Amino acid sequence: MRIRRGITLLEVMFSMGVIAIGLLGVIAILPLALHQVGRGRVLDNATRVGQNAATEFRVRYMGAPANWRVARTVAASRRSVAVSLDLRINQGYCIDPLFVSTQFDTNGATFDARLFPYFTRPAANSNAPRMNRISLAASSVTGMMQWAGAERVFVLQDELVFDIPEEKDAPPIQNFGKSGANRMYNGSTSWLATLSPNLDVTNQIHDAYVLSIVVFDNRDMTMPMDADTERLISVDWLTSTPQPFSGLGGGDLILDSASLDDLIGIQSGKWIMLMGNTPTNVKPMPQFRWYRVVATDSEPVANATATRFRLNATVQGPDWDTRMATEAVFMPGVVAVYDRSIRLETSSLWTN
Repeated sequence: MRIRRGITLLEVMFSMGVIAIGLLGVIAILPLALHQVGRGRVLDNATRVGQNAATEFRVRYMGAPANWRVARTVAASRRSVAVSLDLRINQGYCIDPLFVSTQFDTNGATFDARLFPYFTRPAANSNAPRMNRISLAASSVTGMMQWAGAERVFVLQDELVFDIPEEKDAPPIQNFGKSGANRMYNGSTSWLATLSPNLDVTNQIHDAYVLSIVVFDNRDMTMPMDADTERLISVDWLTSTPQPFSGLGGGDLILDSASLDDLIGIQSGKWIMLMGNTPTNVKPMPQFRWYRVVATDSEPVANATATRFRLNATVQGPDWDTRMATEAVFMPGVVAVYDRSIRLETSSLWTN
C-alpha cells in the first residue's frame, strides 16, 4: 500500500484559525500601545518642563514682586501696572504671561482676566479665595511680557517638527518654516506658576510661599475665557466630623456642580486645585493646593431633580483643613504639578 505524505485541508484551516486569533490579539494591543507611547511622551515632556521651569523661575527672578506686572485696560489700550505687594494682605498669585498677554480685563459679569480662576467672586461671598493673575516685566513698549516673549519662556520648544520625504529610504527633514531661519516646534507643552501662602512654615503672615509649576499638554493657546477651559466646582469632604487637617495627604471628596460638563473629564491621572480660607492668628489666609486625582466613579450622578451633579473622587496631595468651605478648579489640560517651598524675593543685600 502506498503511503501519502502531506497535510490535510482540515489541518490547514485549523492552522489558519490559530494564526488569525494571534493576529487579532496583536491588532487589539496596538491602539493601547500607541496610547501608552503617547502618554509616555507627554509625561517625559512634563518632567523636563517641570525641572527646567523651576530653574527659569529662579534665574528670571519670577519670585521678586518688583518684577510682577498686571494688565489694565484704559481707554481701550492695555497698560502695564506694577504689583504692590503687602504681606499683611494674604494673597495668592498666578504667574501666567501667556494668558495675560491675550485676554483683556473682563468678559461680561462672569469672568475677570485679572483673577485665577477667572470666575468673579459671588456678591454673597466677596471673600471667596482667588489668585491674582499676573505677568512679568519686560523691556517692551508696554513694559510687560508680550506673547512672543512669554512663548519663549513658558512653552517647550524641544519638540521639533520634521517633514517626511516621499522617498521611503530618505531620512526626515527638519522644518525651518517659510523664512528658513527658525526651527519649527510643536509647542504642545506649556506651563504656568502659582504661589500660595505657606502655612507649613508659620501660621502668621510671612513671605514664605508654596510654588507650584503647573504643566499643560495642548493648552488652548487662544486662551478663551469660558466655562470649559477653567471650571469652578464645589467640594464636600467625605469625613464624619470635619477637623483640622483631617484630609491627610488628600482624601475622599465629592465634587458638586450645577453643570454636568464641569465634571466630564475628571478621572484618574488628572489634577485639580483646591481653594479655601484658613483661619490664622491675624485673619483668614487663602490656601491654594494642587491634588492628583487617583480614583473616581465611572460617571457623575444627578440628584433627584437633575439640577446638580456629583462625582466621588479620591485625591492625593498636601494636608487640607476640611473645616474650610472648599472649591475646586479643574483645567482639562493639566498633566503634572511640581511643588516646592520658596520665599519671595522682597529684599536684597544690594538694596534697602
